Amino acid sequence: MEKVIVSVYWPDEWKSIEIDSTEWRKIKRGKSYSDCGNGFSYEGENLNDYWEFNEEFKGSCTVTYDDGGVGFEGTISECEIEEIESRKYLNLESFLTLYESFVGISTWTKQKYAGYERLRNYLKSCRSDNILSSRDNSSTLITKKNTFTIFKVSEKKNGILKQYRGQWVLMFMFGRNVFKHHLEVYPLNIMVNKSLNQNLKIRFGLDYIDSISE
Repeated sequence: MEKVIVSVYWPDEWKSIEIDSTEWRKIKRGKSYSDCGNGFSYEGENLNDYWEFNEEFKGSCTVTYDDGGVGFEGTISECEIEEIESRKYLNLESFLTLYESFVGISTWTKQKYAGYERLRNYLKSCRSDNILSSRDNSSTLITKKNTFTIFKVSEKKNGILKQYRGQWVLMFMFGRNVFKHHLEVYPLNIMVNKSLNQNLKIRFGLDYIDSISE
C-alpha cells in the first residue's frame, strides 16, 4: 500500500486523515504519531482536526478539533481504515530479466550501474514492504546483498509478513549494515513450483537463494 485513509465519525460527518504507508506500519507497531487531518466544515465554518496515535497507550487514537474539544477517543481498531494501493504486483519474469542483466556483469562498470538503476526503478514501481532484520531473525532468509529468494509465507507468520500469510513473495536484500539486513518483500500473484525453483537455481546460481527445497 502507498497510503491509508483513517476515518472516524462523530455527529454529522466523517473525519479523515491520510497517512503514508511507511508511517502507518510504524503506527501499527506502536510508534507515537500526531498530525492534522483533512479538515471539516461545521455550520459554515472550516475547522481543523488533530490526530494522535499511540499517545495514551499502544493502539490508542484521539481526534480533537480547533477549540480543544475531543471528537473521538478510542482505539485504532475502532477506526475505519482504507488502504490505497496503485502500485502493481511484481512481474516475476520482468524482474528476472532486469536482474539477470545486472548480475551478468561481474564488475561495477558503468553498464552494471545502469543495469542496477533500471532494476531499482522497476522494484520501486511494485508493491512492497521493508524489513530491517537481524542476522539471526527467522525472517532473514538471505544475508548477501543484492541476492533474492522466493518462498510461501507460513500461515502462522507474525510481524510484517503476517499480511502475506499463505502467499508467495519475493525477498530482495537491498543493503546490510553489520548484522542488520535491509530486506524488501514483494508479493507475487503467481504460484511457484519445484520446476521453476530448479530453473532459478540453474539460471542464477548463488545469486538465488533456494528457500523452497529446504
